Amino acid sequence: MKKSLLLLSLMLATLAGGWTLNPAAASANPGRAGHERGFEEGCHLQRMAVVLDLSDAQQAQIKAILQSERETTAPLRKSLQASREALRQAARADTFDEAAVHKLAASQAATRTELIVARVRTQNRIHALLTPAQRAKAEKLRPMGREGHGRRDRGPGPNGAGM
Repeated sequence: MKKSLLLLSLMLATLAGGWTLNPAAASANPGRAGHERGFEEGCHLQRMAVVLDLSDAQQAQIKAILQSERETTAPLRKSLQASREALRQAARADTFDEAAVHKLAASQAATRTELIVARVRTQNRIHALLTPAQRAKAEKLRPMGREGHGRRDRGPGPNGAGM
C-alpha cells in the first residue's frame, strides 16, 4: 500500500512538474528523447487515471492537452537545444566572446521562461478538468511525490561544507 502510494505520488509530481515539457529531458539524448517521453507520458497518464479514477473523457482531454502543449513548445525546445550547442562551441572556442555568451544566455533565459509558462499552463488546464474530489486527492499525494527531489545531500564539499 505504502509503495503504491509512493509510486503514485511520484507519478503525479512528475506529471505536474511538466515532465513532457522538460527541456533537459529532451536534450539529454536527442535521438531517443521523444520516444522515451512518449512512453513515460503514457504510463504516467495510465497511473494517474487509475489513482484519480479519471473518466475516459478526462483521459482523452488530458492526452489532447499534453499533445497540444508538446506541439506548441517544440520550437522552444529546439531553440534551447541549439542555444546549448552554441554555448558548448563558445566554451571550446580559441577566444572567448563574452558578448556572444551573454546574448546566448539571455536567449536561453527567455526561452526557459516561455517553457515554464507552458508547463504551468498545462498544469492549470489539467487541474481544471479534475473534479473537486480528484483535485483534493491529487493535492494530498503531491507532497509525497516531492520527497527525494531537488538538491541531494552528497556529503561535505571541498571545504567541508555541504555541496
